[in-house]
Amino acid sequence: LKVRASFTAALTALGLYVYPSAGNFVLVRFGAAAEEIRLKLKERGILVRQMGAYQMPDCLRVTIGTADEMASVAEALK
Repeated sequence: LKVRASFTAALTALGLYVYPSAGNFVLVRFGAAAEEIRLKLKERGILVRQMGAYQMPDCLRVTIGTADEMASVAEALK
């Protein structure tokens, strides 16, 4: 819970909308750039899930990992 809360706060500080979550992932709205961001993260070895199949092509699902892993994702999104 702590890691998810910290990660959500970091993304919110970047101006991103993070949907409320009680699971082991967060759903983040990136807008029209979602696919471009997904590909850039993939280049860095960070895999996130596309949400187009759920009628949310502007969002990506990020699974919560360790505190260090989530810090790396937040840093990559800066």
